[in-house]
Parts: sequence; C-alpha cells; structure tokens
Amino acid sequence: MHNWKDSLMGVLVGWLTGILFGVGGFILSRIPGTHAMGGVVFLLVPIAAGFAITLVSHDLESVSAAAILATIGSLAILIAMHMETLLCAVLAFPLLLLGLVIGIVLHQLQ
Repeated sequence: MHNWKDSLMGVLVGWLTGILFGVGGFILSRIPGTHAMGGVVFLLVPIAAGFAITLVSHDLESVSAAAILATIGSLAILIAMHMETLLCAVLAFPLLLLGLVIGIVLHQLQ
C-alpha cells in the first residue's frame, strides 16, 4: 500500500529545497562581480536543485512533483519580488525544468 503521508512529505521537502536553490542561486548570480547569470541560472542552479530534490524525495512521483512545484514556486517568488517579469518566467520555465531533469538523472545514475 502506498503511504501518502511519506509521499506528501517528500514533495514538500523537495519543493522547499528546490525553491531555496532556485531563488538563492538567482540572487547570488545577480552580484555585480560574478557576471555569470546565464550559466548559473540555467545550468548550475537547476542541475544542483534537481540533484538535491532527488536526495530528499525518493520515489519518482514525489521527485517529479517537487521539481515542477519548485520551478513554478521559484519563478512566482521572483515575479512577486519584481526581479523577473511574467514573460521571462514563461520563457525560462522549459530551460529550468530541463536543468532539473538533468540533475535528477545524474543522481539516478549513481
């Protein structure tokens, strides 16, 4: 029998982990001395977030739900903080999700 409480906890912890990586990475990439926003935001942060989500959420359904929710949640926070526009978020969504999937796959290959 499937334990829905464990699945829900995995999704919530994975979601929060992904949001912390997403928003934190975006804020760190905006430091004027780094000049690496593209590589950090579209490669490093999503791959690291996908890897981290897989560490805290174990079954594939929880990992998938957490990854999608983390992407949407991070973008919603950035829009609410006026750090991104809705158009940028819509255009970035598939690229960020692809990075998360790469991170998830990298963890599964271990």
